[in-house]
Amino acid sequence: MHLWLQPSSVIRIQMMPRIAKAIQYLHSMGVVLDYQFHSHDVVLDLDLCPKIHWLCSTSQSVLDKECKERFSPHDNIFSFGGICYEVYAGPHTWPDYPISSGRRVIPKRPPKIPKNVWQLVQRCCAEDSKSRPTIDEVVKEMEGWRCRICTTTTFLVSLFLFLSFLFLSLCDICEL
Repeated sequence: MHLWLQPSSVIRIQMMPRIAKAIQYLHSMGVVLDYQFHSHDVVLDLDLCPKIHWLCSTSQSVLDKECKERFSPHDNIFSFGGICYEVYAGPHTWPDYPISSGRRVIPKRPPKIPKNVWQLVQRCCAEDSKSRPTIDEVVKEMEGWRCRICTTTTFLVSLFLFLSFLFLSLCDICEL
């Protein structure tokens, strides 16, 4: 099992925006990943940067026409949604239907998955591939989460400092 998928690992949550950015980079280069890539296809280098190890098609490929019929960026978005699911539910919890079955079922919501992540998973795995977000939209949304976390953390630290100051001031007044 990859370290970043272990349930106790904080790294796993930090990896999701990085994986999205890796897919964004590949798409910007005209590379489309195979239809069903999974969490086990993502490895981390020594700097904890994700590396996606899987079959790809490029816009310059001799088999381009055939590959484009089989693989699309919409499929990569679906796979990314599955990886997000596995990060919270645990490895090997995402159904692995054969490509030929055409089945794309979203399992039940894991208890520990935040609402915003669950909503993203549902949109990424929408049955109608055209209604799935682009990888650029996914990256932008995930960056927004980080900004909200930073803003909330800053607010809480400021509130703590203010309350500490207020408490100390009240202690000084009580001593008078």
